[in-house]
Amino acid sequence: MGRIDISARKLFRDIFYFFLLLSFSCSKSPFTNNERQIIHSQNSREIYTLLNTDRINSYSPRERFRLCLAIGNSRDTMLVNRLQSFIVDSSALVRSGAAFALGLLPCQESVNIIRQQVNVEKDFETLQQLILSCGRIGSVSDIISLTSHPHYNELKSTVFKSAVAFFSRGITPQRIVSDCMAALRSKNKIERQIAAIALCRIRRPEIIRPNLDIILPLSESADPVVRHAVARLLKELDFPQKQALFRKTAKDSDWRVRYETALAIPTLNNSGDIWQQLIDDEFPYVVAAALKNPPAGELPHDIILHKTGKMLSREHPMINDAAGFFILSQKDSAYRNIQDSLLNNNLLSPGIIHALCGRIDSYQKCEYVFNQIKNPIKSISTAAYSGLVNKVDTLVERNIIASDQRNQLIIAGLDSDDPVQIYLAADYLARSQSIVNNINEHLYRCLGYKSYQYLDARLAVIKAITEIRPDDAPKHLFSLLNSRQNRLRETAYHTLVDTYNLNIRSPIPGPDISRYHDLSHVRRYGLHPIVRFETTRGVIDIQCDAFYAPYTVDAFL
Repeated sequence: MGRIDISARKLFRDIFYFFLLLSFSCSKSPFTNNERQIIHSQNSREIYTLLNTDRINSYSPRERFRLCLAIGNSRDTMLVNRLQSFIVDSSALVRSGAAFALGLLPCQESVNIIRQQVNVEKDFETLQQLILSCGRIGSVSDIISLTSHPHYNELKSTVFKSAVAFFSRGITPQRIVSDCMAALRSKNKIERQIAAIALCRIRRPEIIRPNLDIILPLSESADPVVRHAVARLLKELDFPQKQALFRKTAKDSDWRVRYETALAIPTLNNSGDIWQQLIDDEFPYVVAAALKNPPAGELPHDIILHKTGKMLSREHPMINDAAGFFILSQKDSAYRNIQDSLLNNNLLSPGIIHALCGRIDSYQKCEYVFNQIKNPIKSISTAAYSGLVNKVDTLVERNIIASDQRNQLIIAGLDSDDPVQIYLAADYLARSQSIVNNINEHLYRCLGYKSYQYLDARLAVIKAITEIRPDDAPKHLFSLLNSRQNRLRETAYHTLVDTYNLNIRSPIPGPDISRYHDLSHVRRYGLHPIVRFETTRGVIDIQCDAFYAPYTVDAFL
């Protein structure tokens, strides 16, 4: 009994200390008063005002570093000259912050400061950040000059990180490409892998072709990152050993190499057996990529029908999606029964809807897709509406549907409560030459939404009104001049002035409600963060109550 009491007391003590520490950590502010002022000024677009105060003269190195980040995040190149004093600051931390900020402010003045400082900077980490910023905004001569830097060998991996940005921008100097190719055989793992990642950013096969003799032996590398780079770089090229190489990569132990092999299938000859091997892969991404990239030649219908039919019942949505897309994309009559069963059994996914929209050849199929625009699963309803809107003029021209049914489709989008469908319908009206009768009231109705989620949809509606020019539109647009959303207010104003030639006063600027949200702990720092991801499985809203600024490009590698 005593042991139980002792254990209970220990458990109670641990719980007590846990909540005590939790309470202390949650109540302690992560920022000083000056840092809070910097962050608030950044998010309120008031950096100019802050920089013109004497308060910054008393900032600590950490606060000056934070100010440099705020200047960079403003993306205002007019502030580059304010970084001149920070790039020569006595604190290496401040100089590194200024170096990072210069990379966010692309202009000739930023490049000149970086060029000058690279040659005199003594702090290794600040020098690394200068090189990374050079990659973001520098020119060919800048990256070539880095190869003659006295510490180039020590900085080589950082130069390769810089090359990621250069190559992504289409800047591919031969010296840096050759150094990255040579680094693929380096004994330094970090240097080798960063070089591989940088080379994968090159999108022009003619840059890669002269290095075939270097790349081909590396398909045997023990490093999976290098093998992945080899498969990715070679899939766009034609060379005698290509068939044999990709037969080998299809069996690689790393799924990323097999994934690149699946993407290369359409470029290979007689690749049906490789493709069948890949659709049996254990990794869903590889299977999906193979199904979306079938070989050009004939496939054995009985085997493929059996395999793809079984995939429709797999639990992984990516495989279901890709299998449905593959089946519905086939024009051979052997697939007719399973294609019909997909529709009859209501085995729906965005990929299946997308594939079906690409081969609508009858009114029945069109009606089937039309019925899905009210599907409660947003990814399916959006795929259905988007597919129909993109094909609707073609369907009318081929007499699959009548023009009245086209009108019904557009009105259905405007009358839905889905901002995506409203946007697609309004965008169609803005760019189409077709006339949709009795559409005005449906457009005006969409202007009444207040939520920030409908901002893009309402802007598209105004654009459609600008193209259609209904006579009674101004009275509906006038109410938007008092909107709390800046873009909406300005767009309505310019439409009234430029399209309807009305002489009215410019609206008074105000806070944009679409950027401001009443979250806990947010007002204290002037932050209003919300991130929205539209995925095939739905919408993800991420709301934060903290501040984060990326410091290096490592996270993006």
